[in-house]
Amino acid sequence: MFSDETLGGIEHADAAFYERLAADFAIWDDIDVHYRGHVLTSGGHGFAAISRQRLLAILQDRCEEFGVRIRYREPAPPLAQLCSSFDLVVGADGVNSLTRTARADVFQPHLDVRQARYMWLGTPLVFEAFKFFIAETDIGTVQAHAYPYSDSMSTFIVGLKEDSLTRSGQIDSAERT
Repeated sequence: MFSDETLGGIEHADAAFYERLAADFAIWDDIDVHYRGHVLTSGGHGFAAISRQRLLAILQDRCEEFGVRIRYREPAPPLAQLCSSFDLVVGADGVNSLTRTARADVFQPHLDVRQARYMWLGTPLVFEAFKFFIAETDIGTVQAHAYPYSDSMSTFIVGLKEDSLTRSGQIDSAERT
């Protein structure tokens, strides 16, 4: 999902890449908040989304056009080797990044670990706006947000606190990590 402001920056940096993205966008302006039987709509926000698979395919194609060598599923070489062998390295190794850990003095990471769980789903129900749902249930507050990413699919993300998940019976308190 991209805001209009972010898309403007992408278009300015690489118009050809932006055009490829825009061909597959789902676009919306409204945010609908559903809470206690009411819907509050806020308009004029300007967002677009694209499927993750399509985004990755466009990124890969664009990199190959520039002669970028992409490697998947292999650990990065030691930082000293990267520095001596490459002009630019883009690493996407997640929250437990070995490179970020090795250079913590430079990156100065700060992790704020919370006790919440979520599941990220796809649904063939295509929403016409960004939807934010808040439901107060007998296990606690459950939140979800959803938005379209194509003309046939939407993302639907459900989140709740760890103690609500335990009360739901879906996780034993001994399974907590």
